[in-house]
Amino acid sequence: PPHWDIKAPTLRKYLEGLAADASKSVDQLNTRLNRLNYMLKHTLGCPKTFEFRREELSILNDVPVSSISDDEVLESMIHEIQSPEGSLRQYLENADVVVRIGNTIFCHGAIDRNTMKYVPKFNTPFENPRSKPPPEKICEDLTEWINCMNRYLQYGLQDYRNRPDWNAARNSRGGESLMALQNRAAMWGRSIVSNCYGDGGCITTDYAASLRNERINIAHDEEETNPLLFEGISSDPMDPEVSDWLLKHGVRRIVVGHKPTGDCPLYC
Repeated sequence: PPHWDIKAPTLRKYLEGLAADASKSVDQLNTRLNRLNYMLKHTLGCPKTFEFRREELSILNDVPVSSISDDEVLESMIHEIQSPEGSLRQYLENADVVVRIGNTIFCHGAIDRNTMKYVPKFNTPFENPRSKPPPEKICEDLTEWINCMNRYLQYGLQDYRNRPDWNAARNSRGGESLMALQNRAAMWGRSIVSNCYGDGGCITTDYAASLRNERINIAHDEEETNPLLFEGISSDPMDPEVSDWLLKHGVRRIVVGHKPTGDCPLYC
């Protein structure tokens, strides 16, 4: 199962459920199509994405949805990342992890006291670490930190180009450091992509703070030994340590995309 979700079924359990419903063997159903749908449902949390992609292809090709086969959807998704012409591949090739424009900083997740200044090891594996991984670097200077985080992305992309498939032992694959970057467990709670200030609602109320602090206090005793403790923890959007660091470097606002927390921007 996905290493960060102990409640998710293994691929075999998922296929066994399909086999029982279809009166077929697991081997017969161990296809690229079913493995993709397993990943969408149980590792990405987006079970409707396959059908959304089918609808998108019908619009792009100006044909009825019913004419788009499962294999066409599958191949289009593979093309998106494997081919240099894929839009997702091109997006990643031109993306940054962190961007600063004037006094505003942009990132997907959260800049908190765990992610600020922290640069992960460039070869971080996509797994549950057995112990807290040391950093590649701790950057006191904001510009240096931004540049290092963006170099991490470029390193991962080049690693994928060099070895896009599993190695012979099937314990490492090119670009897995990019999957690690968006995974709280692999980052030991220091993911600039997946850490978030809240998960719905107003993130600056006393109630939100009490929930956040309760979860943090529960995790505190094991935070050096269990990477799964960081799942479900929201970062403090009013942390003075973070605000002081950003303000020291002239940043007055953070724009993030993870997760939806209302429609009012937060100013440092």
